[in-house]
Amino acid sequence: MAALVNPPKARFCDRWGYDFIAFHELLDADRPAPWSKIRAVARVLPRYDWIVWCDADTVLFDRDNGLRRFITAAGNADFVIQRNWDGINTGVFFVRNTPWSIRFLDMVYEQTEFIDHPWWEQAAISALAERPEIAAHFQIYAPREPVAGFHGYYEKGDWGATFLHLAGIKGEERLYLIENLARLSAFSPRRRLLSRGSLGALLNRCDLLGEGVEVGVSAGHFSKAILDVWEGRRLHLVDAWRHLADYRDIANLSDDEHQRNFEGLPDVLAAHQGRYRAHRLLSEEAAALFDDGSLDFVYLDADHSQTAMTRDLHLWYKKLRRGGLFAGHDFVDGSLSEGEFGVRAAVVEFERSKGVRAAVTAERQWPSWY
Repeated sequence: MAALVNPPKARFCDRWGYDFIAFHELLDADRPAPWSKIRAVARVLPRYDWIVWCDADTVLFDRDNGLRRFITAAGNADFVIQRNWDGINTGVFFVRNTPWSIRFLDMVYEQTEFIDHPWWEQAAISALAERPEIAAHFQIYAPREPVAGFHGYYEKGDWGATFLHLAGIKGEERLYLIENLARLSAFSPRRRLLSRGSLGALLNRCDLLGEGVEVGVSAGHFSKAILDVWEGRRLHLVDAWRHLADYRDIANLSDDEHQRNFEGLPDVLAAHQGRYRAHRLLSEEAAALFDDGSLDFVYLDADHSQTAMTRDLHLWYKKLRRGGLFAGHDFVDGSLSEGEFGVRAAVVEFERSKGVRAAVTAERQWPSWY
């Protein structure tokens, strides 16, 4: 996890003239790991005017602004923290180098009744913050206050925060989301796609208003979502609209179901007559219809196996004009109930071969890459 989140934080610090210090070891083997953050802050605080702590499950999401505004707005406070829906959260906080702060960190560690509390040091700090004489040294920002926003929460969609915290998300899902969010945070806010439903708006922002292709259409509902917003000239819809043998995927419907979807397209896309064209072909057959460098965007959502995705990535990438957008659905791998997926592996290998880097939408399930 640290390998994913620390390099962007280190580059952020280099840009703004901060020092970046990462702790990889327990500083007190007799207590649960979260307590080590108190020891870590106490160890380095005497060397600086201010320390900002951020947990390993926080992703740096706003790289374009420094941190000074958060402590400036806090006035004379010695401890700056943010409140979430459960109370204050110690995933991210600021501490000023003062005698009071050094004593306060010791006081936190002395709250031994919280050693095995489910919230550990956070419970200790919350309890101390209830004392008026301690609260007088605190600045506690409410979520999404204009002067706050340094500590956001993935589950609350705090996309404008400096640090986005995956609080409460555990195990493999947390690692998966952190990787995706780290990819997304590398793109400028103007070019971030939080969900695939906003693809049309992103295309507009990037002035990609010519012709695009959606490979894998089914009933056309995502086609409609694109066309409802996108100001482009024409969307080409590519789908075999027939059952394919030896292809395990929830979208591999019967021939009758595919026929109904195909015949229903004019109704689904009634508001966009003249702005789309359906091509009832396999992906590789349809690719031959388009000149290299002719398309503003391509969105791949057909055969999700690694072999087929690898083929489609190389087939369609060359069809894009310079500055065009390449994207697709289901950035996942594995033998799932919905089918066999190797999209992530295919995209990662494609990145290596082309020297490019994909972002991934912030959706918790079935994210898109682009």
